[in-house]
Amino acid sequence: LLSMAMLAMILGAAASLFLSYSRITRQSSPKERNLVGGQVALERMRSEVTAAIVLREPAPTSPGTLYPRLLFDKLDPSLNRLPVPLNPTQSFSPQSAAQMCRVEYALVAGHLLRRTTGASYTSQELLMDKVVALSTQFVASAGVNISVTLQEEKTQNTCGTFTTVWIRP
Repeated sequence: LLSMAMLAMILGAAASLFLSYSRITRQSSPKERNLVGGQVALERMRSEVTAAIVLREPAPTSPGTLYPRLLFDKLDPSLNRLPVPLNPTQSFSPQSAAQMCRVEYALVAGHLLRRTTGASYTSQELLMDKVVALSTQFVASAGVNISVTLQEEKTQNTCGTFTTVWIRP
């Protein structure tokens, strides 16, 4: 009887801990998803800016100025190879309009959007909502600072990243 009573107390304490953990997880889950979404969006921006051919905003010609969007040109991913046939007498210019696509990350009514325009297509993608601010800043001869401010109930969280760019003004 004594061991059964002790087992019942242990199981009761374990059930109480499990219920508390479950309640806390339910309450914090939307906040964590929002923060993780912000970090994923920043990582995507960082990796795409690294592959940019032409950086338009933040403008490389005015380092230190904050911009509310990120705008750049990169090789069009829908063209999965170089032009064929590639002969030595022709030069390949990645900056030709047929080879490029324009990518824009912008904040529109609390939503972080990614817009892509290529030679024959246009697409728009919702990356996340509950975004209060997006700021980008070119750091002279180094890279781009990108930060996103997220709103969750009464709290605002700012996530930021820095990426090196190979573009020089």
